[in-house]
Parts: sequence; C-alpha cells; structure tokens
Amino acid sequence: MNKETLLCVLNYNGMSKNKVLDKFMKSYLDNTDINKVQLLLIDNGSTDESIKYLQELDIKMGNDVDIIYKDHNTGVIEGRNTGFHYFTVKDEYDYLMFLDNDQYVRYGWYDNHIKLMKDYDLIGVEAWYLNDVFVPVKKLTNTTDSFSYVGCGGMCVKKKVVSEIGFFDNAFSPAYFEDPDYSFRAYEKGFKIGWNYKALIDHEGHQTLGGIPDKNTIFKNSYNKFYKKWKGSKRFYLTQKSL
Repeated sequence: MNKETLLCVLNYNGMSKNKVLDKFMKSYLDNTDINKVQLLLIDNGSTDESIKYLQELDIKMGNDVDIIYKDHNTGVIEGRNTGFHYFTVKDEYDYLMFLDNDQYVRYGWYDNHIKLMKDYDLIGVEAWYLNDVFVPVKKLTNTTDSFSYVGCGGMCVKKKVVSEIGFFDNAFSPAYFEDPDYSFRAYEKGFKIGWNYKALIDHEGHQTLGGIPDKNTIFKNSYNKFYKKWKGSKRFYLTQKSL
C-alpha cells in the first residue's frame, strides 16, 4: 500500500541537552499511523549521539523510515531542501510535510492536519503577520486576525505546489525568511494557504537552528534579501476559515 505523505524532519544534535530527537520519535511512534506516513529523517552533520541513535532507529523501523546523513551542518534551508529533492525524486507521495525535531505530535494529529488539504494547497501550524516593511511581528493566536504566511514547522504542501514553485529559495541560506517567501510564491501562483490553529502538534522551540552562529546577522541578511525581492509586490493578508 502506498503511503500518502512524506514527513521530513531535520535533526542537528538532537540527542544533546533536552534529547528532543528522542522525544519527537516517541511522540511520533505512539501517535502516528505509519501506513499513511513515510518518515524521512535528515541529519545535518550532528556531532552528538544522534548518529548512533538514528542507526539503531533504522534497524528498528526498517522500511518505515529513510535516513539521510549530511557530513556537515548545511543550514536549515538546504537541509529541508534535501527533503524537497527526495520528494520529487521518489514521486510517490501526495503530500510533503515538514516537522521540526522539537515538535511533538499528539494522538490524532495526522488526520487532524491532513483533512485541511481538502480545502487548501499549503497549510501550516504557525501563522505569522508581517508589518508594512515585511518584519514578522506577531505569531497569531486570534483566529479572526489575518496572517501573511505560515511557518516551515508543520507546513504541508500538495505535490502540485512543489511541481509549480519548487523548493525553498537557497538565497536565504542558512536560515530565515524561506517560509514567508514560499507562502508569497504560492499565493502569487494562485494556491490556497491555510492555518491549522487546532493542530495537535506542540513546539518546544528553536532547537532546529542549533549550531548556527551569529543568528542576528543571519536574520538581518535574510531579511534584506526578502525585502529587496518582495518590496514592489502587491501585499496580501490571509484569513482562516473556521475549523
């Protein structure tokens, strides 16, 4: 039986400190129908116990997990683009989804999330508002507010979206602003973007960016590229249907 979704999870030193990789995997295995989801784990050059953990996991899960090992930390965007590439090469899944290794899923999370794909082409768990100069100033909690984009962690896209607009833009590497850029590109092509504000997915926060030095400088560089790319475009604000 073919699985419908490729779930891509990026890991970097996820067995250090809070052992987020292990916590993610326990939540995933306890709460996921692996007949519907193919797990793709991408290790982004970890230097902790992640490699040993993933090797043991590979033996345990067999064909239900695919693992790619990078020889160095390529950054968040290039790492996730490995997932995009794998998705297009395999060409056997309806949806591509991203979760961070510090996002933990609860019972029923998958069916809850994927049902929105009937109404949308791209959905996310976290919705953000950009101000007039394209700075992300608010993560939405009020469902009646409009939003500008959805974040990467929890993003799910249909195959036709990937075929039309491709991967995250590597110009923003190693991190930041790839997700508003992707939402903008999708909206520009007429795709429908939604926010699953009832997602059964919890986020511990910002473990995926571990190992990237001078994050403020990287943020500013990516912001400048994003602003230059989109400053002349027509603004848009999205609203969410009731779930």
